[in-house]
Amino acid sequence: MFVRPPLPAAYSLRLAALRQWFCAALLCLCAGSAAAGGAPRVEVTVADADWGEARVEEIRAVLEAVAGELALLFPSHAPLRLHVAPSASSPMVLFRRNASGAHQVLLRARDRIWADYVYEFAHELGHIYTNYGRHAREPGLARYQWFEEAVCDMVALYTLRRLSGQSGAAALPLLASQRDAMRELADQLMRAPHRSALHGADLAAWLRANEPALRANPYLRQRNEQVAAQLLKIFEREPARLVALAFLNASSAPAPADFGGYLADWCEHTPVAAQPVVREIMALSVSPP
Repeated sequence: MFVRPPLPAAYSLRLAALRQWFCAALLCLCAGSAAAGGAPRVEVTVADADWGEARVEEIRAVLEAVAGELALLFPSHAPLRLHVAPSASSPMVLFRRNASGAHQVLLRARDRIWADYVYEFAHELGHIYTNYGRHAREPGLARYQWFEEAVCDMVALYTLRRLSGQSGAAALPLLASQRDAMRELADQLMRAPHRSALHGADLAAWLRANEPALRANPYLRQRNEQVAAQLLKIFEREPARLVALAFLNASSAPAPADFGGYLADWCEHTPVAAQPVVREIMALSVSPP
């Protein structure tokens, strides 16, 4: 067996710096390509179904605007094909793709209330971009589904606020006509008392008290949304950091036994240049009891 001799310390430091520079350059190149029109193509089809007063072509235009905004944030993701249909209950993305291989997304939004379409569709796209398909292969990941729900709610809020602020050539006319309504929905969601309950609190202590319930039921929305509000503060300071979300659930190994291990697994599979935001979340979320 060949054993590589240890590298000199100075050389190791230079090698580590070179790796970090390379990862940073790669992320910048991806982001630059996206901004220049090189973002992965997202194909959206909409079912010819009962959407209330909204026409299929209007809905498709709104959803394409949402998909295009998120594609800029996840430039390394493979091209997406999405088929959207109305849901009689909650919005969701199905694990099973349709016969043409497209992700199947169900929305509860109806009529021409575009803010609802933006919020719901961005949330479901968040699941796709954070590798939700791993759940079907790794049942143990269900214990951290609550965190993915919080992340997706954060992505939905971010997208709603982002699109409500666009104007001029950057804005889709349909959305521009309802900018105030989108901004009001975002503000209304952020003003909900439960979303600010964690403001200034010890997140690690809160998680120790609440994670058992969240593991048992990942759809405790008010608790998920408390975490989402904290994540939004972190990511909105520097939106380019959202690229780190593309590496959540990226491991093929069995799910770790504890939340700290889950976050460490996320960090390990994230390029070095994008790791600082993951490490910040780890520092806030995990501490000795």
